[in-house]
Amino acid sequence: MKKVWYKLLLAAVILAVAVALTACGNNGSDTSNGADITDADAGESSLEGSTDAAETAGEDFVWFSSVVPDGFDVRGPNGNYTEIEFYQDIGGGHQAVITVSFAYGAVEEKIDDRLSSDRNTPGPDVSAGLYKWSTLDFDWNGLPSRQFFAQMSEKYVVHITGWCIAPGDSSIQTVLDSFTPSADVEDKFSEALDTSFPK
Repeated sequence: MKKVWYKLLLAAVILAVAVALTACGNNGSDTSNGADITDADAGESSLEGSTDAAETAGEDFVWFSSVVPDGFDVRGPNGNYTEIEFYQDIGGGHQAVITVSFAYGAVEEKIDDRLSSDRNTPGPDVSAGLYKWSTLDFDWNGLPSRQFFAQMSEKYVVHITGWCIAPGDSSIQTVLDSFTPSADVEDKFSEALDTSFPK
């Protein structure tokens, strides 16, 4: 009788182990491989998603955030103003530069002030990102350049200039599309003076 129970118990154990191994084997081949692929894909997808989100949200420059255009570096401010520059060497000792700054007042005032210079001519209004931008065209180092103005708050204007960058170039478009002032932008100006980029 003991031998029968022993054989039954042994058979049950073997069957349980076989079922367990089969289940693990299936999970190992399907789920494990599938999990590896899924996890890898999910990881890539997650990374891509966060990269896209980061690009959309832009980098934090204290009083605003913006995507830095491909191939451009960042510098500023120097403690005297809150201007941030995105710059890229374009050869011949020249740089393409995108400056982002603010000024107290209204867009119309800023446009009128600059139109007093023969260098500037009125450009088209441009809708990009959060704003409709008023523009002025000028040449710098013999290359087409454009200034963009938008009313950022009741008191302040955001002023973005593409130096030696053709209007409509993807680099300036990237900044215009992604420019976002901080929620408490006016309180951030003094803090921005004490922050240098790259950090």
